[in-house]
Amino acid sequence: MKTSLTGTVLKKKWKLGALVGSGGCAEVYEAIDARAESAGASDGPFVAKVAPLPVGLPPAMSKGRKRKKTEGEKHADMIYYEYTLYKGFLAEHGGVVEIPPGGYGEDQNLRYLVMSRLGPDVEAALKKSKGWSVARKAGYARQMLALLRTLHERCKMVFIDVKPENFMFGMPGSADEDKIFLIDFGLSARYTGPAGAIKPQGQSAQIQGTPEFLSLKCHGGASAGRCDDLESLGYVIVAMLKEGDRALPWSGSTSVKDGLASKKSTTLEELCQGCPAGMLKYMKAVRGLEYEETPDYDKLDAMLKSMESGGAAAGGARGGRAAPKSKTPAAAAGASTRGSPNAASREEERDVEVCVDDGKGKGRKGKGRGEASSAKSPPVPESPKQRATTAVRRSRRLSSPKDGEEFYDALQDHDMYEGEEEEEDLQVTKVVKGAGNKGTGRRGTKPTEKLSTAAKAAVKKSTHAKATKEKANGVFLLEVVSGPHEGDTLRMNAGGAEVRVGRNAPRRNGLRLDKDFEVSDKHAILRPGADGIGLEDLGSLNGSFVNEDRLEGAAVLQHGDVLQVGQSIVQITG
Repeated sequence: MKTSLTGTVLKKKWKLGALVGSGGCAEVYEAIDARAESAGASDGPFVAKVAPLPVGLPPAMSKGRKRKKTEGEKHADMIYYEYTLYKGFLAEHGGVVEIPPGGYGEDQNLRYLVMSRLGPDVEAALKKSKGWSVARKAGYARQMLALLRTLHERCKMVFIDVKPENFMFGMPGSADEDKIFLIDFGLSARYTGPAGAIKPQGQSAQIQGTPEFLSLKCHGGASAGRCDDLESLGYVIVAMLKEGDRALPWSGSTSVKDGLASKKSTTLEELCQGCPAGMLKYMKAVRGLEYEETPDYDKLDAMLKSMESGGAAAGGARGGRAAPKSKTPAAAAGASTRGSPNAASREEERDVEVCVDDGKGKGRKGKGRGEASSAKSPPVPESPKQRATTAVRRSRRLSSPKDGEEFYDALQDHDMYEGEEEEEDLQVTKVVKGAGNKGTGRRGTKPTEKLSTAAKAAVKKSTHAKATKEKANGVFLLEVVSGPHEGDTLRMNAGGAEVRVGRNAPRRNGLRLDKDFEVSDKHAILRPGADGIGLEDLGSLNGSFVNEDRLEGAAVLQHGDVLQVGQSIVQITG
């Protein structure tokens, strides 16, 4: 951005401070909660990732054809992509950062993410230290492996851009200061399809990730698998053990081609020279994995653990301070992030998790849980939006990763601006302007829980909640009784025009829920008829629910029925 945003207040809540980092897609600023500050509270510290929203562009689709997106549109899309990624696939990952309530939004032609701030990245922390022992480095290496294991096993995703800057410590002085977090999922992708089968490995002339740490195959243009993430991690660990700006033989390469040639010509024995024996065993094991092969993470962890008990000194290591006597770095975070004690409280304390990157990843991306990890569960939200979010989140969890398709595919099809739509003369009491991203997914999965007591209470708030299932003069009134659009209504006549539901639904002939980020752009369609309102889900990511049950196929809504899409609970009355 050409001008500094320092001093800007977003949504009358987030005041931006000094610029702490910038990249090709966005800028990262210090941020404070202006409302909390004025009330004498001291939440934080926070950082905010900000990207401009392009204005004055022609419609994304015209006459059935989509135009090519500008770089600015793609950059803004990536913020929403990360937001959706965390909600859909990473919500149960114990080693990712969080965002506070209201930490995502759009204001003043800007799209932003606010999150608690992390400490330094692994590379920066090592440079500032007086040197880490081999045992300490091995402990951190095990933490990194555990983070990738959780991503692979729970989230069915590959990280791709594995590098030192994307592993960050918690805030100094916090309970998590010795715990490592995984950040910047901008290049991450699903390695399985909607049915759970592993996607075939592709080949491209354009590589993804940081060449210095890419696996041999990915450096040559192959798509990444779990084995490639683990090979990249091996290079990160070797660089940490040896230290120095050119710890890897190819670090000084001046081009991608030269780097690949150097990487191919370097034997694993040469790469791991001066490192503990467990490092060479690890590299041989991951280099020997096939693309579709499931890694034996326990054996790999044992190889790294062997370095904690001593062995050959790492080349270039300076000794220095040892790991704390009370716990090793691996024990500080657990050998695996799975089963994190904060997992349950995290779902109660926040709406979503979002990762932020400054483009270069130099110790500037959000903080982990820090003090929040030991905090008590917060009181029940009082605002309508928070109440609806809590109600829906407790009533059902997001679909399993295998129930959704890759988010980036949806982003490629996403229209940032509303296309040219033929408008029908339907009466919508209130519609709010906004932009959204299309989500895709499969239907036919039952929710894990019934609609919660809180959600039911929200429904009862409606003055029409006692409506019966009898026809009422052929008129249907759809009232949003809970969620970001609480109070919005839409009147439909039996036999009238069909109505689309979604974040990018037309303004006059649709139920537009652009503030509900759990609703897909094209979520569902309603067809009023003499016998009721026909409902069809359009392959939305999070599904549609009728009277507590997830929609399977199609349904007919009657007076008194309750429709739930995303955070929004809609009462059908007459």
